[in-house]
Amino acid sequence: VGIGLIGALGSAGHAAAYNFSAYFVQAEHGWAPGQYTALLLVAGTVGVIGHPYAGRIADRRGRRLVGFLLFGSFPLLALAFYRGPGWSLPFVWVPLVFTLTGGNTIARALSTELFPTSFRGTSAGWLSFVETLGAASGLFLVSWGTPSGESVVPMVEWVILGPLAAGLVVLFLPETGRRELEDISADA
Repeated sequence: VGIGLIGALGSAGHAAAYNFSAYFVQAEHGWAPGQYTALLLVAGTVGVIGHPYAGRIADRRGRRLVGFLLFGSFPLLALAFYRGPGWSLPFVWVPLVFTLTGGNTIARALSTELFPTSFRGTSAGWLSFVETLGAASGLFLVSWGTPSGESVVPMVEWVILGPLAAGLVVLFLPETGRRELEDISADA
């Protein structure tokens, strides 16, 4: 249940913030498609280091703390992106992508480490399934809740709270960092 909540809630907010970003910068800041592409390529490339770096930090500090910080800071960064001035968007995009990819790293680690070997594949598959449902739900909520011709920002601001809730769920799961898989399996 915890892995399902993390996957669904995190993906709902991630999908809403990320997938409406192109529309947002073009409609509300007047960016050309090429400018958005440059944002993705340059700032996004730097932000993607969240995948391996989050794993390294979580190996040292623990999955729960790092997961909570990554999932919990995502809504704040998304708010800064959607409410900040146009000049700040590339600077906010880097940590936004970092928290998104880093949070996904923690979710993937927990989805396999919390279960005995015979259930790890099922757990990873379950996580992928609920992430897909969560992302679709987040996109649907933003589209459904935005009146025609209006800005998506108010609805995005609500849906991006999902990762914060996912971060709170992470705090209730057992810590798997710095533990051997055999020990975790024995506890399950």
